[in-house]
Amino acid sequence: MSFEIKRLNESLIPEYLDFFDNIAFCDNPDWSLCYCCHYYLSDDNDVDTREYCQVLIREGKLNGFLAFDGDIPVGWLNCDMITNYPRIMDNFYKDEDKTDTVAAACFVVDHKRRRQGIAKELLAAAMDYYKEAGYKWIEASTKKGAKTDADNYYGPRRLYDNAGFEFAWENDMFYIMRKEL
Repeated sequence: MSFEIKRLNESLIPEYLDFFDNIAFCDNPDWSLCYCCHYYLSDDNDVDTREYCQVLIREGKLNGFLAFDGDIPVGWLNCDMITNYPRIMDNFYKDEDKTDTVAAACFVVDHKRRRQGIAKELLAAAMDYYKEAGYKWIEASTKKGAKTDADNYYGPRRLYDNAGFEFAWENDMFYIMRKEL
């Protein structure tokens, strides 16, 4: 099955909000307030994430890809320049030059549509886009010991292995995977 993958832009805000309001977290309501802003905030921010994500999208600062089945959004990949993620930079790369690197930070797929290749298609679209845009590397973290779909919101290790990523390094919680674009 093939899905239409669209790069997030201001015109897709209604679909983005519909996905996060009604589809994304039906099976995990505790995460429903995220709107995929987590990595764009430092640890001490307290914002209305639904409003904040719209500001970021309009400013071109929240980037990623939506998968559609017809007109219905069924999946999301937050993939952006790693330097746009304060939480990643502050926790992993404080003094490193990462201007040539993007990160696949977070996947959310409709719980009824999982294991249909949506994450694979989203990742492929992101790699194609960022390679064309001139980035050299894509990185991703995958949680050690992930057992549930919620644990795998970073993307399961096998997704990255199958896409040709290589192990880069690890810490207590994550394997960091990397691929040259």
